[in-house]
Amino acid sequence: MSTQIKYTDIFGRPITEQEQNTLHDFKKMTFISNEIKTIEIFENVGNIGYQSAKYFIDATENKKDIIQKYVDATTNSSLMIYSNKEQANGFDLWDWESYEDSSQISFKGKEVFDSELRTIFSCSFDRSTNSLLKGARKFYYANQVSSPADDLLLKFTYHANGNVNLIFDSNENYGYIKSISLATFLDDTDFSQDVFPWNEHPYYHSALPYLPTGSL
Repeated sequence: MSTQIKYTDIFGRPITEQEQNTLHDFKKMTFISNEIKTIEIFENVGNIGYQSAKYFIDATENKKDIIQKYVDATTNSSLMIYSNKEQANGFDLWDWESYEDSSQISFKGKEVFDSELRTIFSCSFDRSTNSLLKGARKFYYANQVSSPADDLLLKFTYHANGNVNLIFDSNENYGYIKSISLATFLDDTDFSQDVFPWNEHPYYHSALPYLPTGSL
């Protein structure tokens, strides 16, 4: 098995290992046999360092061992474990659980990544009822530049019932500084019919389906 390590800044822009050594905030991604294994995020707020990890577990690994390795409340570290991968149309849907200490799950949800490890969808569930919580998000990219933060065009958020809540013109490409409602978006016919034809992007009409069934 081959191991490859890549670094990006906190916004996802690729950097070298040498550049990483000069930054307080960065991401370290480890791939094994070209499959993502961990995403470690290092951040400093004030003079306090924080470390979080996303660990993509397989059936041969013990979850408790992973938690013990990555979670330490005394060092401001936290962990998200990803499991039960589903694949379709070049997208990967994962279940995730987050831990801030080793005793219990803090949150749980689902996340969809595209082939470039950009988040396409994310959500959280009520831990008791498994019901979708308000705040699920879907993302639409321009596919022009390598940095997800710079390439992001639109972000959609959803109510707990799955309906669209707000739409964000993420990099102010279309003149909206603040979030807008679906009604405002549809009333702007240049935006909703020419720039981003709403009827051609059904994936974003609702929080469901989580995993895209076709092109975005």
